[in-house]
Order: sequence, then structure tokens, then C-alpha cells
Amino acid sequence: MTTASPTAERVWDIHRLAEELGVATATIYRMRSEGASLPRAFKIGQQLRWRPADVAAWMESQLEEAK
Repeated sequence: MTTASPTAERVWDIHRLAEELGVATATIYRMRSEGASLPRAFKIGQQLRWRPADVAAWMESQLEEAK
């Protein structure tokens, strides 16, 4: 039997990503279909998943410079 590493991060489903970003899941699906910038995702079967570290890196890349 294998067990997860204690340092392994848990991945997020689309509902958790939507919650963290403060948007509806439909918004994420629409943005993906339009080719908008979103955090890197991967699929497990037909389900999309996101690593929290990838979401954090994407959010950092979206910061605008002060004007």
C-alpha cells in the first residue's frame, strides 16, 4: 500500500478554484473556452484539477503595475 507524502499538496477541483478566485464555475469554463489566461490545469479522467502552487503563481503573474 502506498500513502501520500506528508508534503504532497492537495489539488483543487473547479469548485474550489472558483471559490478561491471569487467567480462562478461557469466563468472559469467560459474563460477556458475563450482561451483566456487561467492557471495551468490538468485532467484526471474528464475532471479538471489545479495545484494551489500553480494558482498562486498565476495570480502573481496577473498583478498590474501601479500607475
